[in-house]
Amino acid sequence: MLVFREVADIKSNPECSVPIGIYTITRVCEKALDRYEGFPRLYRKEYVEMDLETGPASVMIYTMNEGYGCGEPPRGYVEVIDEGYRDWGFDRASLDEGIKFSIRNADGTSYRSGKWSS
Repeated sequence: MLVFREVADIKSNPECSVPIGIYTITRVCEKALDRYEGFPRLYRKEYVEMDLETGPASVMIYTMNEGYGCGEPPRGYVEVIDEGYRDWGFDRASLDEGIKFSIRNADGTSYRSGKWSS
């Protein structure tokens, strides 16, 4: 499920699903994404096996490292994610539920981003 630890994360929950957009990227793009996502300090990479229209694929996702609790995401950050949902034609239900869950479960230990903090 989608959760926010101020910034987005994916939490294992067999009762939920999170839509993802899949891109083909170059090594140069991956290095730039690594810097943007704070890899390996903030996020780690995980590989998920998926069946795509083109066949089986190993898809890389960034997930947050342990030690951060839930927290309300900043408005500007949610607007960027919402734009991605619209661009991909995703149902916003998982985004709304992730925001609500994270606010309900905020415990003061979420990540604090200098870029996104209000």
